[in-house]
Amino acid sequence: MSEKNIKKNIVLLRTSMKQNFLDAYIVPHNDESLSEYVPNNKERLKWISGFSGSAGTLLLTKNKLLLFTDGRYLLQAEEQTRDFHCKIIDTSKLSLLEYLRINQSQFRVLGIESKLVSLFEYSSFQNLLLNKKNKIKIINKNLIDALWKRALNIQDLKKVFFLP
Repeated sequence: MSEKNIKKNIVLLRTSMKQNFLDAYIVPHNDESLSEYVPNNKERLKWISGFSGSAGTLLLTKNKLLLFTDGRYLLQAEEQTRDFHCKIIDTSKLSLLEYLRINQSQFRVLGIESKLVSLFEYSSFQNLLLNKKNKIKIINKNLIDALWKRALNIQDLKKVFFLP
């Protein structure tokens, strides 16, 4: 995906965030099956950031892009997101949850797509924001899917086979 397209995608997603009254939005790499290895048509993180590693989560705010990934992908993440002023954060030093805890004052409404987070992750976010001014807004229709025009329900049946 070209740099120009990714910059446009970031603007479109921020516009969608504003329409949904979100101050921050989480874009994980995984798909609805919470799989680390996702098909090309579910590479939402790559569509919005250009990052193609198999482990990463983007926190998009009104004026920041923060990509959380582990040591295997730090150099790749820096290279692939360089043109988008994306801050790369090593998850061995600072987790997304810890970042959110430290920086709660910078956002009031955190958007999370309901099908892309586990119950454990959701509970962790909820516990973090419990009794705070901040709130979690569950997004049932993925904001990126609404913007990214492609076939979602495709599967290469030639690769499916039955074992005797």
